[in-house]
Amino acid sequence: MPKRNGIDVSHYQGVIDWGKVAGCGVVWAATKATQGTGFVDKTLSRNRVGMTEQRIKHRLFYHWLNPTNIVLRASSTARKADARKQAAHFLATIGRLQSGEGVMLDAEQAGIRADQTLAWCEYVEAATGRPVAVYTGAYVAGGEIWKSPAIYNGRRPRVFAAYTSEARAKDHARPHKWDVWQWTGTGEMPGVNGDVDIDQVDNPDIFDAVCGISSTPQPKPEDDMGILFKVNDGDPAEFVAAGGVARWVTDPANRQALQG
Repeated sequence: MPKRNGIDVSHYQGVIDWGKVAGCGVVWAATKATQGTGFVDKTLSRNRVGMTEQRIKHRLFYHWLNPTNIVLRASSTARKADARKQAAHFLATIGRLQSGEGVMLDAEQAGIRADQTLAWCEYVEAATGRPVAVYTGAYVAGGEIWKSPAIYNGRRPRVFAAYTSEARAKDHARPHKWDVWQWTGTGEMPGVNGDVDIDQVDNPDIFDAVCGISSTPQPKPEDDMGILFKVNDGDPAEFVAAGGVARWVTDPANRQALQG
């Protein structure tokens, strides 16, 4: 089961038993949300609930990027404007992201370009405050998407599709390295009917930022404690425990510090 730690689904998989999927050790899942400027995947809501209930750590919603109308495709301005319309449709559909939820752009259809891809990402990131993962192949748009340093800026995860051996996939991806490799589109997974995309997640930590998960350890509640009580002479006093020092504070003119 070394490669069954990621899954990519849509309405083609029908009803998914997310309990069985989670039981296979899946910690990363992407479900289709939208496409173009009007399509909404009918399984989005059900999958969103299922992934959350089963506590899949990284839960992504993806948008399939459609190319600009062929009449306007030669214009960079038109491509970017269309990308923003598609991004607005996506945002209106998914609403507010919860902790553990993130966004991925599916950039694979013939006719899309790098500038359109980047415009979509920037629009969504401005609205969510989180980086977007970008899924594509080495030869989409002549390779300009996969090779773009503007798209893959160090914060956006690389999700690479190549249905071949891992060695050959790495050759296709060079000189870049993927964070996630989608290695098959005809995989089998308990809880899923029929073929399913399966992903090898090699760099899960980069998805913490994508999914709004803080990596900063929070102080334990017991680290700081304050107690108000009365001392024998009736004066109010405060006990503060911090850094291994206990301080008795009574009348400002008569303070006493005890090491504890």
